[in-house]
Amino acid sequence: MYIDIIIFAVLAGVLAANLFKILGKKTDVSDLVSKTNNINQYNEDKIIIETNRNELNKIDKDFDYVSFIEGAKAAFNLIVSSYKMNKLEDVKDLVSPAVYSAFKNSMNDNINNDAPENTFKITTLKAAIINVEIIKKLARIKVEFFSKQAYKNNDEEKPEIKDIWTFEKEISNQNPNWLLIEVSSE
Repeated sequence: MYIDIIIFAVLAGVLAANLFKILGKKTDVSDLVSKTNNINQYNEDKIIIETNRNELNKIDKDFDYVSFIEGAKAAFNLIVSSYKMNKLEDVKDLVSPAVYSAFKNSMNDNINNDAPENTFKITTLKAAIINVEIIKKLARIKVEFFSKQAYKNNDEEKPEIKDIWTFEKEISNQNPNWLLIEVSSE
């Protein structure tokens, strides 16, 4: 008779341990609310970006996001390379006066005398649109870039760099070039 109780107790303990492994601990309700709020915020941001994308497509029917990203990557490569090789004057028309001034000041502070000209390269580059903003007939697109950058004569593995650039263009302007108006990096 006592052996039955002991067997059932051991069986109940094994079942309880397995259930705990599968189901885990009870989470605090505030954790669930916080996660739900983050998901809702992400969904709201995604809806806003899609709404602004649709608005931009209504205003400029020829606008193509894939072409824009490819152009933004080309601009990123050109501007960063010009900055690193001390040839910022070559891209003056692609950046706002404020960005040009900030790059120029930074370039003067960080002149790399050890690196010969034409030795800088961007080894990998990924880009994604993270925000689209329409203000009357002015479009602003914020792009997040992930890049690995190196000097050709240096084989040292560099960490990935995250940059967020904001491009601006008057929609009615027929010039295909967008102006870089803001830069931040992490």
